[in-house]
Amino acid sequence: MKLFVRNLTWSATEADLAAFLDSQGYLVDDVKIAYDEDQRRSRGYGFVTFRTPDMYQQALRDLGGEIFMGRELYVAAAVDKPRNGGSRGRRARREARASDRDGLPVGGGGRPYGKPPEDDFGWEDVS
Repeated sequence: MKLFVRNLTWSATEADLAAFLDSQGYLVDDVKIAYDEDQRRSRGYGFVTFRTPDMYQQALRDLGGEIFMGRELYVAAAVDKPRNGGSRGRRARREARASDRDGLPVGGGGRPYGKPPEDDFGWEDVS
């Protein structure tokens, strides 16, 4: 069971968070903090995997509001991202609705492309 933890200070490391949780009496399997590679600092959130479901439930109930490195922690149940590439954005959903409604492919701005023009160059079919 994975817990989402946010409001971490930028200087927080996985070791710091693991040591804090250990001092609070929690048994954890894994601690991951999201890092911004460009800034070389924490993004302010992370994930904690607990050894038992009971430990997870206790942390979910009691860990929110605790002070870690001078900041109040906010916790929530972590939700796994779908393996199919994630959810579709607003534009993609709008285009899909328009395409379904009109039966035509949709381009930028939600405008349908329409049917291609007929090949009408005035030529006659010579066979």
